[in-house]
Amino acid sequence: MTKIVLYIAQSLDGYIADTKGGIAWLEAFNQPGEDYGYATFIKTVGAAFMGASTYRQMLDLGWKWPYPAHMKAYVFSHRRLNEIKDGNVEFVSGNVQEIVEKARKEIRKDDDKRRHHPDAWLVGGGDVVRQFLEADLVDEIMLFDIPVFLGNGIPLFQLGQAGRHEKKNASNAVKPFQLLQTKKYKSGLVLRHYAKAAGVRGQPKKQTD
Repeated sequence: MTKIVLYIAQSLDGYIADTKGGIAWLEAFNQPGEDYGYATFIKTVGAAFMGASTYRQMLDLGWKWPYPAHMKAYVFSHRRLNEIKDGNVEFVSGNVQEIVEKARKEIRKDDDKRRHHPDAWLVGGGDVVRQFLEADLVDEIMLFDIPVFLGNGIPLFQLGQAGRHEKKNASNAVKPFQLLQTKKYKSGLVLRHYAKAAGVRGQPKKQTD
C-alpha cells in the first residue's frame, strides 16, 4: 500500500452528514459529466476503510456494491453486519495500525493490486477518520468543500474524542499537512488537496478552475 487517502466531502461548517446521518443535501451538486476526479482516483485504490455507519447507510439505501471488483473494503464494526451482494467486505475491529498492516500485506501479495491499485481510500465516517489521524496513518487528504451550511450534524474531524470502545489516550500532537492544490468546480465545490508535510516534495500546485 503506497498511501492512504482521505477522499471526502464536507459542508462549509465541517459536517459530513446531517444529524440523522443523511447525505441527501449532496444531491444538488451532482452534475452531468462531472465526477470530481472520482474515476481517476478509484483506479489507484486497492483497499478501502470505512466505519459501520457508513456501510449501514449503503445497506439502508439498498445500494448495489458501488466499488470495483478489485477493491476490498475493511469495515470497522464490533459486530458482523449484513453483506451487500457482490461486495468484497471484511468486518474488522481493534487496533487500526494492525488492520492497516494486514491490508498492506494483502496488497503486496496481489501482483495486480501492487502494480495498478496500490493505494487505500479512507472513506469515513468521522470516528474512523479520527482513529486514522490519531494513529498518523493518513498520507493525503482530498477535501471537497460543499457550499452549504448544515448548522448541525456529524462532524468530519473529531480528534480527541475517543469512542465508547476505546481508552481516552488520543495523541494531541500537531499533525502538519501541506496544501498541494486547490481546484474550483462550476457547481461551486472547491477541492483542497493536502499531503502529510513530512512526505511532501517540491512546491504546491497552483489553483486551477
